[in-house]
Amino acid sequence: RLSVFSGGWTFEAAESVGGSLDAFTLLPQLIAKSLVLRDTDTSLDKGRGEGEGAEPRYHYLETVRQYARDRLLESGEVEEARDRHFAYYEALAKAVSFGTGPGAKTFTLAWPIQEHDNLRAAIDWGTGRYPERVINLLWDLSILIADQIPISELIDWSTAATQQHEALSPAEGEATRPYEQTRHKALVLISMLKLFQGQVDEAKALAGEAINLLQRDNQDPILLIMARFVKGQAGYFLEDTNIEELINDSISDLKTLQGHPIERPMRAMVTMLSAEIAVRNGKMELAEQRLAEGVALLDQTSGLFLTWAEFNRLLMLKSIDLPDDELRSHYEAGIKALRDNHS
Repeated sequence: RLSVFSGGWTFEAAESVGGSLDAFTLLPQLIAKSLVLRDTDTSLDKGRGEGEGAEPRYHYLETVRQYARDRLLESGEVEEARDRHFAYYEALAKAVSFGTGPGAKTFTLAWPIQEHDNLRAAIDWGTGRYPERVINLLWDLSILIADQIPISELIDWSTAATQQHEALSPAEGEATRPYEQTRHKALVLISMLKLFQGQVDEAKALAGEAINLLQRDNQDPILLIMARFVKGQAGYFLEDTNIEELINDSISDLKTLQGHPIERPMRAMVTMLSAEIAVRNGKMELAEQRLAEGVALLDQTSGLFLTWAEFNRLLMLKSIDLPDDELRSHYEAGIKALRDNHS
């Protein structure tokens, strides 16, 4: 069953995939027989928050993995093992869930790199079987992995899952709403990833489409605010003049989320977009005030969103024409702050 992992696994992951098998007893036996290797250095990059105290990882030699996979195929348990593997990463995604909520977990910057192959395997398996669950998984992980895994691959995963979801039989009756909500979530997700990739025209168009659908169907306010944010951020780069209207609408929508774990980080993101607009309008004092408000809000929630704070701060500094060496110094300080936070 461990052969379903790609690029290694943790003890927790082995327990999840093993099902009724006793991983606590069996894993040491496999290590003693040199069938499984325990990584002696768990850090991919000690500057990225891994290292001492990190959870041990285990892996097969590739020849042993291929042999184990053949035995798994012969056992007829491939589907069950792959389903368990997918469910494990799905549960991890829910625990991240934009870094908010009582069950939220903290992951280092190295985690997406270590688990890249496993995420790819889980998503490849789930896309043809559970596209709705794949879309939710990618949505929950998007903030954590967007700067660690190639954006083009994330877009490909999201697009493939969306196409599979749309190929399902149209939902009817009570099933219509969750079906449409998944479709809207996929649209917002892809628009956000397009923005990260720098395809601002496409990001703005997709976000605009999502806004229209969400307003028409009176859907999830979180998706609506995120779509407005993406359209506003894309509009900033395209020098649109009606971004303040999007900001005001988002602030109004945020009132419906009062007390929700996502409310603070989303308010921070909207506040920092407002800071960018203030810079463009030459209102530097207001811009600095808004940025400080945004960072303060993020300090009270999840470090996952500090990437946005640093990104917006650099945009502001660039807008006031700092010399390149000073801008580079601020950039390096921002990267160090992000790494320290994720550790």
